[in-house]
Amino acid sequence: MTTKSGFHKNCFACGINDYGLKLRFVIKDNESYGEFKAIEKFQGYDNILNGGIISTILDSAMVNILLERGIKALTASLEVRMKKYIKIGEKIKIKASLIKEKGKLFIIESELFNNNGILATGKGKFLQVDFIEEKIETGRENI
Repeated sequence: MTTKSGFHKNCFACGINDYGLKLRFVIKDNESYGEFKAIEKFQGYDNILNGGIISTILDSAMVNILLERGIKALTASLEVRMKKYIKIGEKIKIKASLIKEKGKLFIIESELFNNNGILATGKGKFLQVDFIEEKIETGRENI
């Protein structure tokens, strides 16, 4: 896993929980790379990977670039474009690249693809935050 802090260990996308995607990324030169096999429990329509799962994969590939650098950031905006549907059982490749950083704002792009081309793209803006702790006390519940 690329994260160096315990605060992120239960992440649905790349954490070590029983229900998540269990994504793993290799980070190099402000880019992340990974693979994912679409499995039945993450389908939307019959035999098709759910669009929310696709969005989550794209988002995770982007933010893990920052986590590898020790930067804790939240997704400020996320734009996703579906190009082709992803069939259950299909193995896809993941790539994300840091495009721009200005102060505490980071713009990152990502894509899911296979041998036949690009399946989905994402563009995100991420805002560095300093308040993420092991647990954040809200007064009502821990998040």
